[in-house]
Amino acid sequence: MTQEQLIRQTLTWLQAAGVAEACVAAGARNAPLVAALADSPGLRIWPCFEERSAGFFALGRIRASGRPVAVVTTSGTAAAELLPAVIEAFYQGLALVVITADRPRECRGTGAPQAIEQVGLFGPYTEGAWDWAAEDDPLVRDDVVGSGPQGPWHLNLCLREPLNPVPGMLWRPVSLPAAASEFAVAEDLAQFLDPTLPTLVLAGGLTRAQGAQAAEWMARAGLPCVAECTANLGGGKVALVRGGEWALKNLKPQQVIRLGGVPGWRWWRDLDERAEVRVAHVSALPFSGMARRTNQRVFDWSALRQELPRLVPVEGGDAFLERALRLEQLLEAFPRSEPAWARAVARQAAADDPSDGLLFAGNSLPIRELSLVGVPETLEVLANRGANGIDGLVSTFLGAAAQRLAAWMLVGDLSALYDLAGLFSLRHLTPGRRRIAVMNNGGGRIFSRVASLRALPQETRELVENRHQTSFEGWAKMAGIAYLRWEDPAQWVALPGADCVIEIVPDEDQTEAFWAAWDVD
Repeated sequence: MTQEQLIRQTLTWLQAAGVAEACVAAGARNAPLVAALADSPGLRIWPCFEERSAGFFALGRIRASGRPVAVVTTSGTAAAELLPAVIEAFYQGLALVVITADRPRECRGTGAPQAIEQVGLFGPYTEGAWDWAAEDDPLVRDDVVGSGPQGPWHLNLCLREPLNPVPGMLWRPVSLPAAASEFAVAEDLAQFLDPTLPTLVLAGGLTRAQGAQAAEWMARAGLPCVAECTANLGGGKVALVRGGEWALKNLKPQQVIRLGGVPGWRWWRDLDERAEVRVAHVSALPFSGMARRTNQRVFDWSALRQELPRLVPVEGGDAFLERALRLEQLLEAFPRSEPAWARAVARQAAADDPSDGLLFAGNSLPIRELSLVGVPETLEVLANRGANGIDGLVSTFLGAAAQRLAAWMLVGDLSALYDLAGLFSLRHLTPGRRRIAVMNNGGGRIFSRVASLRALPQETRELVENRHQTSFEGWAKMAGIAYLRWEDPAQWVALPGADCVIEIVPDEDQTEAFWAAWDVD
């Protein structure tokens, strides 16, 4: 088989897998493949000069399109830059197809330039990995069947010089059927649940379609729910309990049904030590998110179609209505605190596109604050909650919002600094109003909310929090987009009709006062 045949068969494999878009970080070694992709009418190419950003941008495109997306790199450490995105795709169940160019096999183990050990580079985080070279027999394509890839795949292509351009092909991506379940229901959900135990639902990490299904199910079951902002429950008649960690600590359920992704609350991690609480995980992914193995089971999402016995809802009472009122009072009393700013951003995002708004939540404090204050029901809220990392968030947001007219992001300052290269992709996106709101509190202030770290000496806490005095005005200027700096909600004015960076500087004293009042009450 010739090198041209190798590349053309790779393209055929991609088309059969349902790929319709490719994020390309071009280099010398992958030039023949890049030429073939660029010469394939019907395939959408997204240029990305930096590999880590390319991988996370591809995750955003998968979230937006619901289809597998390829990301293409050259050899060497360029391939290694994709590991964080592959890990995130693995824990979210996203079909990220990684194609890494490689030097010929005889270069392995020699220390030759750009010849690292790329085979098996992503370890257990791919559902399939192939090492292909021109000297191999013609490729077989029965390795992706049914509904196409359900998680990350790695295609490593060994390419020899001369690295001549290869013509592409007419791209006709296949129609993918609905994904089948990848894991079996351990036992019948109705048999596992105890109808005598006070029950609470936790929800998060759901698509809009899943959120609507979950809302309908909870309404039928008559169960209260504590939801992360990513639950996307819409306007369903769900008995939502506000208050986040406070509500969880005070509800005291003896049975928990988790719908969707693994929660990020501290209360959830402490549940590992409470083996008497029964936990049913209903998810499209086979992860329990718990260390303990007893009194808990993972069920496929299809379990929601089962008829369940009448369950006993955990009691909330008037205290929770009073708590919700207290939250509103504190947000009004401290309008320049971080939680109040989070609510303001969510409301503005909903107003920017009343019918189909998108808000991408950064990990750490932004997603916790949005989950506490709540978001308008018309908003779709996304986040990278697979591995809960703070890298690649800007790139993922831009991938998800690439073809939208309006979209918002609320991200922390350190997360934005982690992904400064992400704004490079803006020049390739559909013109629109993408607002990147950076909550600049001068470091990783989430660590000040961790009880075990509060007793650290001040100097050590500043080291842990990575304190800084960076302004994001230069970041916006580098990308050629508008910049606004807001220190007071009174500064909400008419926004520019194009992409912009909004640097929000919360009042530290008001933030501390808010949390002090909320934690003490």
